Amino acid sequence: MFTKFRTATLIALAYSLVLTCIPGINSAASEQNSTDAQAEAAAALQRVRDKVDDIARNRSEEQVVTEIAAWKQRDPWSPEPYIVAANYYLRKTLEPTGINIYSTESGTPPTESGEQFSIVDPKSGKEVGVLTEGPTGPKPDVQTIRKYRSAAADELDRALKVAPDRLDIMLGRALVLNDAHVWQSLREQMELALKRASRDPQNLLWLENKPTPRPAAEEVLDSIHSKIVDAFDERTAAGDRRAKELAALGLKYFPNAVKLLSDLATAHAFAKDWRTAARYYERAAALAPED
Repeated sequence: MFTKFRTATLIALAYSLVLTCIPGINSAASEQNSTDAQAEAAAALQRVRDKVDDIARNRSEEQVVTEIAAWKQRDPWSPEPYIVAANYYLRKTLEPTGINIYSTESGTPPTESGEQFSIVDPKSGKEVGVLTEGPTGPKPDVQTIRKYRSAAADELDRALKVAPDRLDIMLGRALVLNDAHVWQSLREQMELALKRASRDPQNLLWLENKPTPRPAAEEVLDSIHSKIVDAFDERTAAGDRRAKELAALGLKYFPNAVKLLSDLATAHAFAKDWRTAARYYERAAALAPED
């Protein structure tokens, strides 16, 4: 058998607040200024991750909360401590993952997700262990996840009171509310972002108060479209209704948004309202005949 003798906990920030709000961050932009803006946004995101790592290292939750509270007092007009606090709480909703090392005695190591690497004795050339990437602790229970998602959403709400022009915070909070299934608050948050993106996009900012890496409308429309896809993926009547409502909400502010026209057509098709579905599909096709 394989005996697990060491676990290095490397909690991945897969649930990064801002990364999921930058749909094009890894795309090959055709224009240099767009590429530069995305690179700056990625670097700013990494600084948020690094700050979360730094503040959480070797500290209990109580100590982290105390440290962030002191930071808020030192810098009362900055949204950054609230963003870091939100990311810290979101980490608490994840199953911890990292590197597990197993010593070979006999048999086969436990099956874990991710790649596995043999550890070979350089003298004998024999395998003496296996290194795997996988869970390093228990997955949080539903109540714990709900608690920390709520705490993260509250922190981002406070951040928006300090920095009401930060689009990344608006969309980050919408992401948290979507995952927490707080539908009314999600709708309200998305409507705020849609309204701002349609009426005064030039005043919206991103991480570290920089300009948005893409036009504000693109950021917001991609965000609401992703929530619609999530709703459809539920494969429930309630999810289909929510998708329809979100698509209609987006079209209220961006009536020619092709993705949302297609989403609304799909929602009507799922409801077997074929005539209305065809009308929206035709509008989408007329606006984007090559898609």
